[in-house]
Amino acid sequence: GYGTTVRVQNGRNVLERSTGVENLSSLVARGEYLLVGGHEYRVCLDVSESIPYDESHLSLCSKDDALEPATFFSDSASSIIDELPVFILDTSLGAAKSPST
Repeated sequence: GYGTTVRVQNGRNVLERSTGVENLSSLVARGEYLLVGGHEYRVCLDVSESIPYDESHLSLCSKDDALEPATFFSDSASSIIDELPVFILDTSLGAAKSPST
């Protein structure tokens, strides 16, 4: 959503919403291709408890394998990079959702 940004700790693979009120898991489906800080990733497909995927968190995986965690590295001297925009790459068709009954 417009105005929603994330923060990430250098060397980690979890994005955390830093601004905005949008639910990250509603905006970005598991397996989606992302561009964060100039690097391409996928949202992890792993559904285990140790892989955050909720309204405030997304886990980064390799762009080539959405089950392989990928760490974020920046040239910044800061250990936490804040207010990063996240772009969904146009290779994605979007999320499929179950029909409501």
